[in-house]
Amino acid sequence: MLRFLTEKQLLWVLAGVFVAHALWIVAGTPLLDKLPALGNLNSLPVWGVAALLCFRASGRYGPRLASVWRWIGSGALAWFAAQVLYTLLALLKLPVFPSVADAAYLLVIPFIAVGVLLLRRDAQGPLQTASFVLDVLLVVLTLGDTLWQLYLREVAASYATQPLAGAIALGYPLMDLLLSGLLVMLLLWRPRELSVAQLTALMLGGVSYLGADLVYAYQVAQDTYHTGTWMDIAWNGFALSLGLAASWGQQPRSTARRLQPSRARAIALLPQLTGSAVLAVYAIWWDAVPGTFWMPLVLGPLFLLRQALGLLDTQRLTRLLTQQAERDFLTGLLNRVQLEGRLQDAIEHAVQHRSTAALLFMDLDRLKLINDTYGHPAGDTVLREVAARLSAVVAERGTLARFGGDEFVLMLPDLDAGPELERLTERLLSEVNQPIRVGSEQLSVSLSIGVALCPADATTPTEAIAGADAAMYRAKNVGKGTWRYTDESLNERLQADLQMETLLRGALARGEFVLHYQPLVRLDDGALMGFEALLRWNSPQLGWVPPCTFIPMAEERGMIAAIGRWVLAQAADQVARWRESQWPQLYVSVNVAASQFEDEHFASDVAELLTKRQLPGSALELELTERSLISAVTSSAAQLRALRRLGIRIALDDFGTGYSSLSALQELPVDVLKIDRSFIKQVDSRGHAFIQAMVTLAQSLNILVIIEGIETQHHMDTVGHLGCQLGQGYFFAPPQVAAQAQTYRWTKTV
Repeated sequence: MLRFLTEKQLLWVLAGVFVAHALWIVAGTPLLDKLPALGNLNSLPVWGVAALLCFRASGRYGPRLASVWRWIGSGALAWFAAQVLYTLLALLKLPVFPSVADAAYLLVIPFIAVGVLLLRRDAQGPLQTASFVLDVLLVVLTLGDTLWQLYLREVAASYATQPLAGAIALGYPLMDLLLSGLLVMLLLWRPRELSVAQLTALMLGGVSYLGADLVYAYQVAQDTYHTGTWMDIAWNGFALSLGLAASWGQQPRSTARRLQPSRARAIALLPQLTGSAVLAVYAIWWDAVPGTFWMPLVLGPLFLLRQALGLLDTQRLTRLLTQQAERDFLTGLLNRVQLEGRLQDAIEHAVQHRSTAALLFMDLDRLKLINDTYGHPAGDTVLREVAARLSAVVAERGTLARFGGDEFVLMLPDLDAGPELERLTERLLSEVNQPIRVGSEQLSVSLSIGVALCPADATTPTEAIAGADAAMYRAKNVGKGTWRYTDESLNERLQADLQMETLLRGALARGEFVLHYQPLVRLDDGALMGFEALLRWNSPQLGWVPPCTFIPMAEERGMIAAIGRWVLAQAADQVARWRESQWPQLYVSVNVAASQFEDEHFASDVAELLTKRQLPGSALELELTERSLISAVTSSAAQLRALRRLGIRIALDDFGTGYSSLSALQELPVDVLKIDRSFIKQVDSRGHAFIQAMVTLAQSLNILVIIEGIETQHHMDTVGHLGCQLGQGYFFAPPQVAAQAQTYRWTKTV
């Protein structure tokens, strides 16, 4: 009939039979003395209904929580079975102790323990886990020693000749120790899968059961126990608590009222206070308590170890709290407070040292759409990935923080506010613009960035953040995925750079590049030895763009490789025509960027270019700056050797403007040294001496010397006495297109 009742109805039945049994006991019914079996049978409905409620509860949950309540229900069922067996044995006047009923009674707590241990616990570190285990051990050992001193010693002695009976007799207090451990676990653990009401019911029921068991064991030892006492009510109280906990269902503890911090701390101290109290008793009554030597030896080290773990955990929590106060919990980046403090220091440093600190205010575009479409967990994944990408770009160059939501802020101290800042900003945009995988989806976001320069734009963190924030919104209004300065004049320059970059990317395809050729002349007789091919850009929108403007941009934006290949091909075609028509020994000199050498196929491509045009290596000279050549020697030495084996000369361009000393010439694999034009413009005694030193060293190393920037007869007369072999400059001819360059006449040609 019970299976047709709802859980609420079963709970009323449980409460009714519990109250009826309690009233039966309290009233002291004469039948208890005449029919003790009747008193035993009165407990069966309480435990039976409690078991049924537990099994009913298991149907409401998933596999793991269902197992929890099935194990707890099995514990209640074990009591029910034990009580039935005990009553039958009593009615048949068979020994009730030791008996099969004891086996069932002894299974009650282990079954319930398995269910409790299946409850999920919040993830804990090694320190918390070790402390938790020690707390349980302290309570269990303390209670065990107390029971041993009170009566277990006598119980063990009285059953010395009856091993089975003695083992069963001691089994009950051992189960009580297990129950006490479970109670301590629930008290300290407070599993989130149990509501406050469920936890309270289990705790009160467990304490009731434990108290009844301890008194029962003591009365049995004193031979004073009889049925029909308050202990029967206490045992049934445990059954009532199990039924209540099962029927009340699960309420996540995250929504329940938490313990006050002071109360939680007091509860956490209970195990240690218990151990301390026992140690104090031993210290005061050492001689009065028999067998005292072993327990202090066990409890003392455990107590000290627990204190040490507590101190270590406190230090860990202190570090964690400090980190949480400084860091954003989601991304691990610094928070706003920390960033503002560092920004203040950077601004003060910039003012004192007349440098620049940059503040980049970055906002993620389209994050709200991702949150609305895929949920906030997906948005959190995007934020973490963006934070990781920004951190990888920034590295040690600045301080990155998250201000909350979809806002990031980057502070860059001692920064070059020109190309360095722009390159870094473009890289930030590029990295974040790459797709982000979230589960099976590929999501895309972009950055809008506002830049404030300190102290030019702001002298306080508040002003800098406000200015960069406003600039960021201007970037969003332009079309997102871009950046703007706080200073509008800088935005005009930035807009001009963006326009130039856009036009430059299509200039090669539109045929807007042209090569101009400037003669390389032998100074002693004016013979034409070769031409330097110089790249020029004639943009329909911008007009003639200076090479010093667009070539660095092409290098920074990754366009120089394609442009460089075009220049080499055009120059090779032209020198092939000239060598065939009028100058058989002529060569062409071409400037090459260091990034071109990073292409492992560069040397083979040049070799193929010469072969197709039937040109020897001597028809080509490759010019590199000091920095480019040193980089090539370091990373592309094999390329240089391969090119020189082809007969191609390597020229060191603009020598003297870099950071190398004259002695560096001995280490660099060069055939030609080009002295920068800046030296010829200031031909004083020191400049004259420096040029002479370069020429002398170069000649000792069998390096050909070309001096650039010869524009007047005075320059010509000066360098003529220094021993330079070749010269270049407007004195001979300006850079011209091929049709004009081939009309070159000065003295005589080769």
